[in-house]
Amino acid sequence: MARKLMLFHMLMALSMLTARLEARGKFPIVHFIDAMSRPIDLHIRSGGLSSSAQLQPGRDYGMRLKVDDVHFVMSVCGSTFASFNACEPARDKGHAAVFWRGSYKGFYMSHDKVHWNLVARWEYE
Repeated sequence: MARKLMLFHMLMALSMLTARLEARGKFPIVHFIDAMSRPIDLHIRSGGLSSSAQLQPGRDYGMRLKVDDVHFVMSVCGSTFASFNACEPARDKGHAAVFWRGSYKGFYMSHDKVHWNLVARWEYE
């Protein structure tokens, strides 16, 4: 009897864990990494929602997406700016995370933190 009860609890815990992992995997986590020596201001928009953050040099700012929509970013660093889509459902489907690294040339994107592509170059006002 105790063995059946223990098995029941283990199966319930496994079921709950699986449900949580499936819910987490629905939308990717977007990471913004500041690889510069000065702060970068981010302004993020998706639909009617917006938020802002300031990246500090060497830091990683992660945000879990709750909306399956394009997330547009306008970034500002001193007198330069760059804009890009931080998350595009068609492009990022099946990936657990999207990484963005702000550097002196602009913003690079990766799904694995190994292969980086320059997506948005800094522009000057």
